[in-house]
Amino acid sequence: MQEFFYNGQTGGAFYLESVATAVLAQIIYRRSNLSGRLKRPPEFLDPNLLKSALEYIRAHLSQELNLKQIAATVGFSPYHFARAFKVTTGLSPYQYVLRCRLELAQQLLQNQKRSLAQVAVEAGFGNQSHMTSVFGQMLHTTPKRYRQEMSSILDYV
Repeated sequence: MQEFFYNGQTGGAFYLESVATAVLAQIIYRRSNLSGRLKRPPEFLDPNLLKSALEYIRAHLSQELNLKQIAATVGFSPYHFARAFKVTTGLSPYQYVLRCRLELAQQLLQNQKRSLAQVAVEAGFGNQSHMTSVFGQMLHTTPKRYRQEMSSILDYV
């Protein structure tokens, strides 16, 4: 886990920031004298704010993103944004960013001329290893195998 955070992979710092925000929020909530008396309803993001956040994420996929930057686009604190984003979409901001990067990588892999390392960088992954790890977790395959399967499907059609 330490290697994931400190080897320069894009997403490591974003993931760590997301986890730290959630942990700190729970500590504050559990230690608060009011926590037993307050029952806050889920706070959904306004559709326009959600659209702004999603557009910002998609426009900056190839760059290193962090929760503070994304939250600032809609005028929320990182904690409030992360909470509202998850209630609204069912995914944490980090999970959503990973899915977007995965989708972009899948599109880029259809171009056989791009190396896997180029695809990884263009899709916003820190390196090819990080992209391969995400492919394995989410699609249960490797980028190379995905490219080969897509190539054979496209050749067939």
